[in-house]
Amino acid sequence: MTTSQTIRRERARDWPIFDGRELPNDIDVLTVQLRRRSMESIEPVVARASEMLRLALASSTSPGNSFWLAAWGNPVDPRNKVGAYLARRDGLWAAVEKTGIVLPEGPRSEVEVNYDDGSFGFGGSIHFALNELPVALELTRRKNAICLATEGVIADSIGNSKVASFSSADYRLPMLIRAAAGEFGEWVFLARSFGQFDDSTVGAEIFAKSEFIDGVEPRV
Repeated sequence: MTTSQTIRRERARDWPIFDGRELPNDIDVLTVQLRRRSMESIEPVVARASEMLRLALASSTSPGNSFWLAAWGNPVDPRNKVGAYLARRDGLWAAVEKTGIVLPEGPRSEVEVNYDDGSFGFGGSIHFALNELPVALELTRRKNAICLATEGVIADSIGNSKVASFSSADYRLPMLIRAAAGEFGEWVFLARSFGQFDDSTVGAEIFAKSEFIDGVEPRV
C-alpha cells in the first residue's frame, strides 16, 4: 500500500517548464501525488492516482466534452534509410504498441510531421471515453504525450491538424505540453501522469482554468 497522498494546487505560470510561455494568470495545476513504498512498482501507483483524478473529473465535466490523447513519435533522420522506412511502415500508434504499451480504446488517427531540425516523425490522436483516462495517462508518463479535453466533439482530421501544428516546437519531453499550453483557451483541461525509475512520489495532474479546478479539487 502507498503510505500517503497529497493534493496540491499551484499556478501554472510559476512552473519552470512554462518558462518563456505567456500563460494566463487564471490557469492552475491540480496534482494528485502518491508516495510509494520501495517494493511497489510505479505503474499501479500511478494508475491509482489517475483513477482518483478520473473520478473527480467524471463529476466535473459535461456530456458535451470530448477527451483526446495526443502524442508525438520519436524523430527520425530521413538520411537514415532503414530508420525512415521502419518509421513510415509503423507510423505512431503501431510503433507504440510494439513497445508493449496499452492504448485506450477509440478512433485513432495520425499524421507525418516535420520538425525544425530536418527530422520527421508522426503525431496523432486517439478520441477516447473518460473511463479510459487512466490508460491514456499512462502513455503520458512514458512518451511525449498529453491528454486533453475539448468543449465539444471535433473531427479526427481537426485533431490531427492540431497535433501537426505543434510540430514546429521542440519535440523533446516535456515540450508537447508546452506547445498545447500555449492555446489553453481551446481546452477544458490538459492532463498527464508522472513517475520514473526510483521516484518515491508519483501521480497525475491536470492543468485548467481556476474556475474549473475549483469544481474538481473538492472531489479528489
